[in-house]
Amino acid sequence: MQIYRRSNASFSKKEFVVKLQISYREAFEAYYWIKLLHKTEFINEVEFKSLEKM
Repeated sequence: MQIYRRSNASFSKKEFVVKLQISYREAFEAYYWIKLLHKTEFINEVEFKSLEKM
């Protein structure tokens, strides 16, 4: 939610859209790493499920 709040504080619609795009890419990358941690058993199922809810 913090990333969205930051993008919502933009000055123009174009800047808002760009920041949302960046936020989406960062969230997608974070989810990739969380899944990788789970697949390699660095985190267990309970930890994975709790992170997945965020």
